[in-house]
Amino acid sequence: MGEVSEGYEGRVLLQNAVGAIQDGRWDDLTHLLQSNVPQLQAARLRLEQKALERHASRAAAAKGDAVGQEAADESKVRGKTIVKMAAAVAAWADRFPWFALLAVQLLVLASFAPAFLYSGFIMDDTVGIQRNPNVVGEEFSLAELLRRDFWGLPMHGSGWTNKSFRPLTTLTFRWNYLLHGLDSCGFHVT
Repeated sequence: MGEVSEGYEGRVLLQNAVGAIQDGRWDDLTHLLQSNVPQLQAARLRLEQKALERHASRAAAAKGDAVGQEAADESKVRGKTIVKMAAAVAAWADRFPWFALLAVQLLVLASFAPAFLYSGFIMDDTVGIQRNPNVVGEEFSLAELLRRDFWGLPMHGSGWTNKSFRPLTTLTFRWNYLLHGLDSCGFHVT
């Protein structure tokens, strides 16, 4: 009976959300979603659990033997463990949002750390940075920045260009060059 009630409440919540979207009542939608966060998280976890169980049963049916059933059972246990861990992390993040944000930022920084240690440019950096007159030229000209593509080639006139126009990116490359020359570590930091 509890699952039927939850399903009904979920449909009502969804209908209210759709109505708010259709009517453009964004404040009502925000309030509706924020006031139902625990129910939404519980529903998401239930759906993830069902998906894991469905996947495990399909894998077991595909194998059709005892080994497949054991693997499916192990997959269910592993899936439940993962869902419980995800729920615990979500609960922790709800209680300590600044620490959660800091933890995510540290993970991102750790995954990007090898780029700080690598020196040198790769692939198209040579053309886009080292050979681009808008980046490494003696004088900077806004007119030239607007006349050349991302690779430093003239946008109009003779010669080939793919017309990849990214003046803001090229300008930030110029600033990086002015700060630390062609030391690629500086480009990686920014």
